[in-house]
Amino acid sequence: MNGRGREYASALMEIALSENIKDEMYGSLNTVKTALDENPEYQELLVSPAIPSEERIELVTKAFEGQVHKYVLSLMCVLTGKGHISDFPEAFSSFEEMYLEMSRRTEAVVYTAVELSEDQRKDLKAALEKRFGKEIDIEFKVNANLIGGVVVEMDGMRIDYSLKRRLKEIKEVMEQ
Repeated sequence: MNGRGREYASALMEIALSENIKDEMYGSLNTVKTALDENPEYQELLVSPAIPSEERIELVTKAFEGQVHKYVLSLMCVLTGKGHISDFPEAFSSFEEMYLEMSRRTEAVVYTAVELSEDQRKDLKAALEKRFGKEIDIEFKVNANLIGGVVVEMDGMRIDYSLKRRLKEIKEVMEQ
């Protein structure tokens, strides 16, 4: 990554904070991300040298006008016009990172050996939020390789409360 995406995200966040619209801005960026993820050929079209930049900007405007905030639409037009549309994923990730940090929110993936009940999910969510002092959006996944327990991936760290890890630790102690 070249850092341009982060610069675009920082500028967008400054505007969002000054106008108190960071939630709306994040939602609009999510809308664009989803559209680009679901239509990779559209992103290729936006970088095609065979199409003049004015036409590409017009395509972006038609696709997103009325669907996203005007500042996000402006960002998309700038990225398209400058041939920097490939910087959008970095801009989105950077904005999302800032947004979640400012919102005292984060995302986590929780792996378990079996599907958790709704009560177990709520209890685990509450325990993690208490421990880390943040609201956490959790994606729960079943991992058949786990014998039991839980593995949590969040904020670049891995918290392993699995039975497999505990058994490995016991084995290491016994071998000493």
